Amino acid sequence: GTATATQAVTVNPFPIVAPVTGVLKVCVAGTTTLSNATPAGVWTSGNTLLATVSSTGVVSGVAAGSVPISYTVVNTAGCAYASIGVMAVNAPISAVITPASSTFFCSGAFVTLNASAGTGYTYQWQNGGVDIAGATAASYNANFTGNFGVIVNGPSICASSAPVVPVTVNP
Repeated sequence: GTATATQAVTVNPFPIVAPVTGVLKVCVAGTTTLSNATPAGVWTSGNTLLATVSSTGVVSGVAAGSVPISYTVVNTAGCAYASIGVMAVNAPISAVITPASSTFFCSGAFVTLNASAGTGYTYQWQNGGVDIAGATAASYNANFTGNFGVIVNGPSICASSAPVVPVTVNP
């Protein structure tokens, strides 16, 4: 004899999950917010030593590196599917001001202040925390008394402020 048994099998589809959207770059100690149009998902980080992610998609940079951030949706049949974005966690630029000569001098002279330089960097010089109009080069000639600083920004999107350098002009 021959016997046959039949069993109905239901194959459930994976849920459809929209792509992760938002800026996939963050600075160490900075945050950025990701989103997903599919409701009822859960955010997870592939490596919490590099970045963490909240239940609302706020990613916090912990250490420099590259980490997958997943948004996972489970449908009513228990099938799970994730949309993944790879987050670049960047270290801030190490900004430093180096005076070319003494920062104490007599009226009519100046000191050239040099900021750390790098390919693709931008600069904004400040006096007392206030931007100096047009002072956007890697160097600045200070010819008046003040506390000079510079904001350096680069390709990593992580701006950095250099420690302030005091300049004193004597009459």
